[in-house]
Order: sequence, then structure tokens, then C-alpha cells
Amino acid sequence: MSDSLPNDPAAAVARVQEMVSAIVPTARCELQDYDHKIGCGDMDQWGNIQDVVFVRHGTSEDKVRHFAQVLETKLRTGGSTAG
Repeated sequence: MSDSLPNDPAAAVARVQEMVSAIVPTARCELQDYDHKIGCGDMDQWGNIQDVVFVRHGTSEDKVRHFAQVLETKLRTGGSTAG
């Protein structure tokens, strides 16, 4: 299993943004729910917002990469994660 995200909320969202941008260059990530969650999203080609949201504490970098791939699929398919 890979490393967990940093404990500091700002450092965690910065790391997530870096990782997600490697897969979805135009995605934006932000802290949500009083810094307990991180959400990343972008607008798909049909004009709909697609996003993924996950709990910050205890999330591994492997999970972040998985969420980035889910976001990429949702953007490509208009929200379907079936691919």
C-alpha cells in the first residue's frame, strides 16, 4: 500500500491536486466539509459537472489515483463509471 496523505489539510489537498492533475489535467480539487473531505471535479463535454469526493483522513495515494481514474471515466462518459 502506498503512503497516506499528509495530515495537514492544505498539504493534503495540494498533494491530491498534483496526483489528480497527472490523470485529469483540467480538474480542480478543494477541501470540503470542514476540511474532512476532498472533492475533485471538472465539467464534461456535455456541460455537466462530474466529481469525486472522499474522506481525507486515512486515504492512501493509491486510492487517490483510483479516484482520479474514476473522475476521468466520468468525464469521458458523461457520468457513467462503467467505462
